[in-house]
Amino acid sequence: MGNTRPGRSRRLWGAIVGAFLVAAGGGAAGIIWPAAAARLLTRVGIIRQPHYVPPPPPPRPRTRPWTLGPELEALADRYAADQERLRETPIMLTMITDFRPAYNGVRLERQAFSLLVEGLERVVLVDAGMDPKILAHNARVLGKSLADVDVLIISHLHPDHYLGLPAFEGVHRIPVAYVPISIGREELDFVSRYVGEVRRVKAPARLLPGLYTTGLAPGKDAEWDPDEIDAVIVSPQGPILVVPCAHAGRLPHLDHARRLTGRRIYIDLGGYCPLRFADDAGLDAEWERYKQRDPAYVGFCHCARGRVRTRPERDWPARSLKIGGGTIIRVPAGPAAAPTVISEPGPLTRPFTRD
Repeated sequence: MGNTRPGRSRRLWGAIVGAFLVAAGGGAAGIIWPAAAARLLTRVGIIRQPHYVPPPPPPRPRTRPWTLGPELEALADRYAADQERLRETPIMLTMITDFRPAYNGVRLERQAFSLLVEGLERVVLVDAGMDPKILAHNARVLGKSLADVDVLIISHLHPDHYLGLPAFEGVHRIPVAYVPISIGREELDFVSRYVGEVRRVKAPARLLPGLYTTGLAPGKDAEWDPDEIDAVIVSPQGPILVVPCAHAGRLPHLDHARRLTGRRIYIDLGGYCPLRFADDAGLDAEWERYKQRDPAYVGFCHCARGRVRTRPERDWPARSLKIGGGTIIRVPAGPAAAPTVISEPGPLTRPFTRD
């Protein structure tokens, strides 16, 4: 499996090309060993190497076991205090970018996520999408200013969650960003161009009054299922859980958020990446387990597509929120009430106000 010695046909091709290059170019620049020439031809697809399969990369160790523990319970009192203090404060969620559909006059961005949270002491942006031009355009169409963003949460280091940050260049330097502790050096350097301070997240934490995370959800591998952090937002009606992709599954995030808050999740918003390749039986089984968590409202979006996105609409129509790029969700203050969801085909430029 790991043998890189070229076979007979590859050595023959390499000899031919090597001889041609020596004759044509001469000197040191024209001398290419047959094996090297064969590897070059394999790379460009002229010849094939069916017998060689590169060994898989070594498995990446988990950053920490993701288990329920005292770290969550230690934050419960602080969450309860925030819940009481913010019970008369409406919260507005604006989906700046999402996969599809697109509402309120925004541009569609394939495979991207960016959510603006208003109503807390500071304006929070959860992820920054992938295309800076679309992020800036959609924010402008929706009546939002990127200069107002005080806190950035990067849930995980897939390109469609942070490559939109150049939209802030020359406009605003975000004071602080929270990222998974496993962030790589290149990604850290990129994020630092647009952020004043980058803080790495591992354990459950109170990021600011009314904003929490249940900590790092360890992924299986960096390419497909990376480490991910969630956001738990205090609202007058109860906790709002935002997990853009849920690479480790939504159920652990729901369990952790319930343990942290001690309350039923009011809105569960985000994707459901582990179900992207599930068959009907796997989807049915996971959905039954999900329903046991009993969130008040469900807003599947981003990587929750097709059958996954429409399952809440079919089984829980009264709980299903219509989510897409440009969707605006307003959580009212006062007695128990449903959220107001604005998903219109035309432009909407009304700014958010607390009254």
